[in-house]
Amino acid sequence: MMVTTRETMALGPVCARTGDTLVEVARTLRDRRLGELPVCDEAETLVAVVTERDLVVGAMADGADPMTTRLRDLGLVAPVSVRADASAEEALGLMIEHATRRLPVDDGVLVGTVTQVALALALSEESIGNLIAEAGRSRDR
Repeated sequence: MMVTTRETMALGPVCARTGDTLVEVARTLRDRRLGELPVCDEAETLVAVVTERDLVVGAMADGADPMTTRLRDLGLVAPVSVRADASAEEALGLMIEHATRRLPVDDGVLVGTVTQVALALALSEESIGNLIAEAGRSRDR
């Protein structure tokens, strides 16, 4: 039986808003002990993911004022996400392909977040090995 992303995701994700200041986002990252946050609009639609690196290297190093600069000012790009009905193998494959340890779960609105650890616990060692081997082959091409 196929394990889906829905079965492995954490529900009720924390979401930054496009109107949040950099300092507000940094505090949420610190308080939640996260390295990245999904960014949603007012309708809970996923629009981006912001990382600690985006804040420090992409904004503050260029002189952005963390008290007044808003996420919408950073020019964040659309994130890689996965559907809740996607297989755990598909989600882990996306993580390997895009070199990330977390993926937002997007079903038209943000419904959760899935991590490599949660997927690894749900998948067989054989499935994980096959995905890693396939990722290695695709990088060699």
